Amino acid sequence: MVHIEATGPAQDSGWWKELAGWYLQKTMGQGFAIHCWEDEREEIRQALGCGTVRPSSWAYGAVITGKVTKEFGAFLLSSARFQKTGPDGGAQMTPFFNVFLGDVFFSAHYGREVDMKLPAGEQDGELGALLEALSRKEWLTVYPYDAPGM
Repeated sequence: MVHIEATGPAQDSGWWKELAGWYLQKTMGQGFAIHCWEDEREEIRQALGCGTVRPSSWAYGAVITGKVTKEFGAFLLSSARFQKTGPDGGAQMTPFFNVFLGDVFFSAHYGREVDMKLPAGEQDGELGALLEALSRKEWLTVYPYDAPGM
């Protein structure tokens, strides 16, 4: 697993779009989940264009689920717009509180934190090069970690 976190003043959301775009291609046909707080009515409405509300024990909002498709990918990437200050006071890469793609990409806190499984062989591939470039940004922290059972 690799964790990326915007630990300083974020400069843009391009890094989030690149990572999400890479994983969208790898999770085509798998499931997605988007978590929105209950007062994020517009975001819920937008997400419902690609999925349905799933019953959940999360009492504070809605969980929208569906299949990763080209249309969903285009929607997710086009909705990702950088805001210096999001609803919780931090920078925002995406309007959605949490985004899950399959069981390999987990975006939290409006995209400020991303956890992802690194497919075998990708350390030296395109994704590895992207992670190396991201690790050189002053405002991002990038580190690998072991996740038992993942």
